Amino acid sequence: MPNISEDAATDSAHVTNVHDPKKQKAAHDVDEDMQNADLGEANESRVENVVPQVENMEHQNRTDDDNSYANTFAHDIDQADEFDLGDDRAFQQWMQSICLHCLYQGELIGHAFGRHINRGMIRHDFYRVMEEPCQDISDVAFEVFDRYGSLKKEFKDHSVRKASGAWSSELDEGNLLLIVTVSADKSWRRKCIAAFMVEAVMTRAKGRRPSKYSALGMAFTLTISACLNGVIDDESKGMSLKDRRAVRGAHCDASTAFFRSIGFHRGGARSPRVSRFS
Repeated sequence: MPNISEDAATDSAHVTNVHDPKKQKAAHDVDEDMQNADLGEANESRVENVVPQVENMEHQNRTDDDNSYANTFAHDIDQADEFDLGDDRAFQQWMQSICLHCLYQGELIGHAFGRHINRGMIRHDFYRVMEEPCQDISDVAFEVFDRYGSLKKEFKDHSVRKASGAWSSELDEGNLLLIVTVSADKSWRRKCIAAFMVEAVMTRAKGRRPSKYSALGMAFTLTISACLNGVIDDESKGMSLKDRRAVRGAHCDASTAFFRSIGFHRGGARSPRVSRFS
């Protein structure tokens, strides 16, 4: 059961009171994106009137107010054991599932799901092995990495695809954490619960003992942009292809805004689905 302490939050985004007009505009943009994706009403009240700061977030701590709020739920967090989720035994050799349920007063208010991947064990046949468990893992493998599990060269050197240059050769080594799903009850959105769950999953993954195949241990967290709400398929049932694309696009935009607000960086100009946190 993770405790979200100041030490554990070292790599998280800074959360601050909104006074500066530029920060207010950034907050409004996130509100608008999330409203379009039905992730909550714009300008909905926040705990202590705080929002994630969009710029200058890397390697900063959360404020005491935000830590205090998140810690009020720490004793109600329940995590499933890593091998009780029905994973195939062959997958367990190089991949473990992390399933986190967030409860308040016995009521489930959110859940998160991630895959902790030991890249060193599968480099010899990276594409084939990553293709087997599920489509999300396969998509990330083929979109971001080469056949040996290193970051594709175009994300490092290409004048367009490298975008801001936030991704580099440092992603070539170490284990990976892929956050597949983050979902908060609608009444609990805009209260830092989603950020709290992401942080808890990351903390759980970082606590794993490094294996002999990867002395660096857990190095990077990746997320798929459409993972935030986890209800895209339900909302788009019975819709036309055009409407389904619109629903998915709205969720992806809102999800991207959320993950950027807590310190993730988009992979590149043509990699809108995957973001990383270092």
